[in-house]
Parts: sequence; C-alpha cells; structure tokens
Amino acid sequence: MAAEDYLTFHDTLLHLEDYERANPSSQRSRFHRRAIFTGMINLSHAHHWSYFYQIGRVNTVAPYSEGSISFDYTGGAYERMVTLTGGTWPAWAFTGTMIIGEVRYQVAERINGNILQLSVHSNPQADLDAGTGYVLMRDRYLLPQDFWTLDQLEAPEAWRDMVYVHPRDWVLRTRYSTASGNTPARYSVIGSEDFQGCMDLIVEPYPDRATPLDFLYSRHPRQIKVQDHKSGTVTTSNLSKVVTGEGTAFTDELVGSIIRVASDAVEYPTGRDGANPYSEQRIVMTVQSATQLTVDFDFTASRSGVKYVVSDPIDIEYGVMKTAFLRCCENQLAKMARLGGPQGMQHSEAEWRGALIEAKEADSRSTAPRSVGRSPYPQRLRDMPSGADVE
Repeated sequence: MAAEDYLTFHDTLLHLEDYERANPSSQRSRFHRRAIFTGMINLSHAHHWSYFYQIGRVNTVAPYSEGSISFDYTGGAYERMVTLTGGTWPAWAFTGTMIIGEVRYQVAERINGNILQLSVHSNPQADLDAGTGYVLMRDRYLLPQDFWTLDQLEAPEAWRDMVYVHPRDWVLRTRYSTASGNTPARYSVIGSEDFQGCMDLIVEPYPDRATPLDFLYSRHPRQIKVQDHKSGTVTTSNLSKVVTGEGTAFTDELVGSIIRVASDAVEYPTGRDGANPYSEQRIVMTVQSATQLTVDFDFTASRSGVKYVVSDPIDIEYGVMKTAFLRCCENQLAKMARLGGPQGMQHSEAEWRGALIEAKEADSRSTAPRSVGRSPYPQRLRDMPSGADVE
C-alpha cells in the first residue's frame, strides 16, 4: 500500500505564502526557496534524528608489494613517475599511499598498469634506481555521499569498536609508524581529496587484508529540486503503475519525486490540507519517455486527461518532524524578510525552538525500561559507582 503522508517542496512553498500573507513575486519566491533550503539543513543538524540513521560499509583492500619499482623525478614520460617491474598496479592505486623505506608518499594518478604518478607535494624529489622495494597501501576510504556524522565503527575481526581520534592525532601516528596491523584500531574523518563536498574515512594502522568495516552514521537529507512540474495532463489506469501523459515533458529528474493526480482537468491537485486535495499520490520510480513514467504502487482508479503536480518530497519523517520543519522555515523567512521587526523575529525563533523540543521528545523510539549503568536491572544511585574507587 502506498504511503499517504508526504510533505512536498510545493506544499512548503504554499505554506510560506500563506504564512507571509503576501502576493507572490520573484523576490518573495526566492526568499521562500532559500528559507526551505536553509530550514532543511538547520533541522537535520539540530538533532541526531532516528530517521536519518543509516548503516554504511567501506571495503578495505590488502596492501600491494609485488615486484620492485624505480622512480623518475623529472624529465621522463611523466613527471614524478613510479615504474613497476614484476607486477601490475591494482585499480585502486590512484587512491593509495606508497611507502618507500619508512616514508609515505601520496599517489596522484594511476597512469596504467605499470606507471603511477606521485603527488607534486609528496614524493622523494630524487630519482630512485630500479629494484627499489615498496609497499602500496590504502588507509583512506570514501564515505557515502550523504554522510554527515559517524556514530559507531566496528572492527569485525576484533569484535570491538574502533577508537575515534582527532585528525591531528592520526597524522602524528602515521608520521612515525608505517607498520600495519591485523585490523585498523583507530579512525578519523576528514574531507575527501578526490570528491568535492564528500568525506573520507581514515584508519590506522592501515589494513593488512581486505575486510569490510561496518558503521552507523547520520545522513544528510535528500536534496530537493523539483518544485511543481505540471505541464500537460495525465491518464492513469486501475491496477496499473503506468502514467501516460499528453503534452508532458517527463525527465529523469522526476525519479524519486511525488506525483499527485487530480480527479479532473480543472484544478491542479494540492496536499490534503490544500484547496484541491489530490485523488491519489505515488512515488515516481522510472521515466520511460517524455510522455510515460512508472510509479511505485498501482493506482486504484482510472482517470483520463486529468491535471497533476510532481514535486520533490521533503526528506523528513512526517509524523515527528513536520511541524518543527515548518516552524524552522518560517523562522528563516522571518529573518530574511524582517517580518514583524525584532519582536516578530524573536517570536518566530521561539516558536521554532519550542517545536524542535517537542519533535526531539517525539523522537524517543523505545519505551523499554532503562536503568543506571550497564546492568539491565535497576540500581540505586546511592549505590553508584558499583566498582572499586579510582583516585
């Protein structure tokens, strides 16, 4: 059965128009969109919402040291060129770090199966003769694109949690140690070198075997782009997932958006609290052409040539986070448009903070009995601590 509770980009824009009680204009529309984008960020970062928790995994790789190398600092076919004899560079080599002697050097590019290029800022700065030994390892791994913050990281073979260290401590440890361990024991998170706006997981010591590292993380909300795509009309059939359009311009950008269909060709459909509540709504799964798309669940009625609206969903849990999200958007709009002067802005800030507290309280996901300490049985606070005194 299709879910019925969604708040869309279009819904939120209409809500802010009603909140401001202003005639729409290009400037007001910009204010409204900015308030929504900022409100989404502020709400998602205001609390570790259960809704945003995800399980992630990075698959580590074993170090590579087959054959031997030579290094040509300058003047060769490529600058800072490492040539391998007796092996083939693995596909992941461009993300790796090369250890020569006791010093680490960052790989800039994998030219081909026999040639790597080292970073301009991290290389021996002098030629090395053929036959030089080396280790190519990888201790940086790209985290999911929607990653915000990491909650727990497990080293499965050690049956224990890894220990977080500040990036500066990771740098200090790797500077003075090139040894590998059975499994990584420490980790940190830094900005990715290869992908703008993404984060890398860095581990120490570097893995000496390929193994998965599972972790729990909080993600960023899904980006919103589609505001109100509604050109032409659509036809739906009972017990079918196919939507056929006439005069439509469906594109792949609509995948993941919410399509709402009206009961006639007179008025565009709105949310359930709008002037013309939709007849049915579904999630767009695939777009076959400019006039045909497929949704997640069968429609329950046949309609021909009716109006529709496609809009991105606001990526929140409707029942817990909706009110706080709308109050947050109102607060951002009040600040940008200076609604009500200082007193009005203070009022909107207070309403947002109050709604946030209520949403946090509603985000409690377990009613199981809890007790002080690690014991599952109740303990009196006067009996704590239960272990030996520590000076």
